[in-house]
Amino acid sequence: MPVDSASPSGPFVQIENLGIGKTVNIYGKDLLMYAADKHTTEWFAENKGIALEPLDVSDPPPPEPMMEVPPHNGIGEPEDSLQNVLHLIPKAQKKDFKKFMLQDRKILRFQAHMVTDKPEDVDRQFIIAIYLADDTVAVYEPPMRNSGIIGGKFLERGRAIDPVTSDYYMPVDFFVGALVTIYSQAFKIHKCDQYTLNFMEENCGAFPMADGSRVQSTILSVGGLKEAVEAKSPGGTIDVVDLKAVLEEAGVTLVDQEIISLLRMYDADGTGSIDYAALFSS
Repeated sequence: MPVDSASPSGPFVQIENLGIGKTVNIYGKDLLMYAADKHTTEWFAENKGIALEPLDVSDPPPPEPMMEVPPHNGIGEPEDSLQNVLHLIPKAQKKDFKKFMLQDRKILRFQAHMVTDKPEDVDRQFIIAIYLADDTVAVYEPPMRNSGIIGGKFLERGRAIDPVTSDYYMPVDFFVGALVTIYSQAFKIHKCDQYTLNFMEENCGAFPMADGSRVQSTILSVGGLKEAVEAKSPGGTIDVVDLKAVLEEAGVTLVDQEIISLLRMYDADGTGSIDYAALFSS
């Protein structure tokens, strides 16, 4: 048998051309020699001093099939829909019972307006309610006389996804001055009720925007700010609008909720002016 079938006149296959791991060409096909019988193995060991060790040519095991989770269709919550994929009989999601008992009936309410260029929607007002027991969100529109728009439920209570992070909105994401997008509609929060203000300030560890002490520390960390405030408004108090302008000139930008926190700490008479003497003396 020739070494190369394309050259039938030789050279021919010799004993040196045989061995485990070598190939021979037969009728144009390269065949790999991966094992030998007992007699051949003994002959190679006695006459050539070669130990023929068989090669493992078995096919690797096929990969285990992976179950692909289909994308959420937008109906219901993704966790509930996932149960239909994982189980023949869907199981209800486990609730945080401890959180439910501690936060039941605690609702934060914010007033917001649409971020839109449509003239008919610019003046529409909405209430965004945050249910702390399960972090769900509901949006409704109070009826307004002669507006031409029937108020009522805008969004059924449920969990809302932040389109920027793809995570669920949490209570900390809502504060005065925040821009939230709920089901493709952008809302700007411009007000909240007294209960919400008190609750956020009492739990400022979870709501940093309502932490007046943190805001004060931020202001005190800016050098030369006291002199700039005194130059802007001599007399010991400064209007909140002027204070915000001075802070922005110094490179400090505060959201509306942080300004409200300062007002509630240093505006004792409710005139909208901050006692900066007390602010910088702390």
